[in-house]
Amino acid sequence: PIVHGTGGLEDTVENFNEAHKTGTGFKFHGLNAHNLYNTVGWAVHTWYNDPDGMKALRHNGMCQRFSWEKAAVEYTALYEEALRRKNG
Repeated sequence: PIVHGTGGLEDTVENFNEAHKTGTGFKFHGLNAHNLYNTVGWAVHTWYNDPDGMKALRHNGMCQRFSWEKAAVEYTALYEEALRRKNG
């Protein structure tokens, strides 16, 4: 995906790293035509010139887990930390 790095998209889409073939998409910051244009260009360039990178992006995206099980563990840890801080 090509996304504006804000809100839930900022949290769930990891920007593509060409050198390490990590990430799940292409993010841009600063909501303006210039940044969007550059990011679309980067994605198109990757599509045509880096098939291994595109394969890695697809693989990385398919390996993402957004289950409630993971979220529940993270929320529990957050609440436990809040209680710990409140109680000293």
